[in-house]
Amino acid sequence: MRRTVTAILLMYAAASAQGQSSNPTPPPELKRWNVWTGGRALSGIAKDRSEYKVDWYLHEHWILGGFFMQVDQTWKGDGPELHSLEILSYDPVRKIHTISGFSSDGSTWSLTATFHNAMLIENGATSRRPTERR
Repeated sequence: MRRTVTAILLMYAAASAQGQSSNPTPPPELKRWNVWTGGRALSGIAKDRSEYKVDWYLHEHWILGGFFMQVDQTWKGDGPELHSLEILSYDPVRKIHTISGFSSDGSTWSLTATFHNAMLIENGATSRRPTERR
């Protein structure tokens, strides 16, 4: 019995080693996100419910071998200071850029991104906590 288990494990290990590529590389489409790497501070006037001053800090960097970009954000506006995390990626099967976001107020969002020349267009949905004021 012991020899059978050992033989099966060795066959599994050999098959696994052959099935994996030596160094996976991120798809070239991810290079479109390179324009965002680094940090930036933006400020201005927001005009949604009312007008108010906004300070928005962002820092973007590549993670997990360059397959994903992480965006750390701080938003200072008329309410509590919000901290958010976004993960930017490319789905090579569906051939789309995706964005998944999570905020310290419990909000989440899921977007697709399309690049047109120097413009980025985002489409998707946001979910907010029921107690959030609108």
